[in-house]
Amino acid sequence: CRSLVSIQLPETMTEMPDHFLSDCRKLRSVNFPPHLKKIGVGALFYCTSLKSISLPESVLEIGDYAFKCCESIEEVGIPKAVTRINKETFANCCRLKWFEIRNSIESIASNPFIECFSLKIIGSERFVFHDGALYDEVEKRLISYLGTSSSYSVSNDTLSIGDRAFCNCKSLLFINLP
Repeated sequence: CRSLVSIQLPETMTEMPDHFLSDCRKLRSVNFPPHLKKIGVGALFYCTSLKSISLPESVLEIGDYAFKCCESIEEVGIPKAVTRINKETFANCCRLKWFEIRNSIESIASNPFIECFSLKIIGSERFVFHDGALYDEVEKRLISYLGTSSSYSVSNDTLSIGDRAFCNCKSLLFINLP
């Protein structure tokens, strides 16, 4: 649907299927139904003209790659009922400016923010964002590095580094490990 500009989804829709609107490059707006519970894998993958996402509070689950390559997205709000941010959910959303991790988020999969170098993350009790990196303080895991400097020192109390944590960090030349 490369010519689709907007879509009004039926109010009775509770699940957005996998790859539902994938590659709708001119899509600028989606009116999410009020009782939507699940957004499938890659549901809005490569919707490059989509600027903002306003999800209903009914959403419980957002699939892997759901908004990947939505490079015009500037803001997104995650409903309180969502407890997990899945793999590469917002990867390549290069205009995304800020993201708040609510206290309801219990886990974050491998780097959901690849190439989101302008992103500032507002952390929570569990997840901390400092010096361009997102850490899980409970698991002592580096989830994602979003900095743009040429070197980075991983926090001394880090026990593991998540999959693709340094993916596409083109300016990074040196990583200091504890």
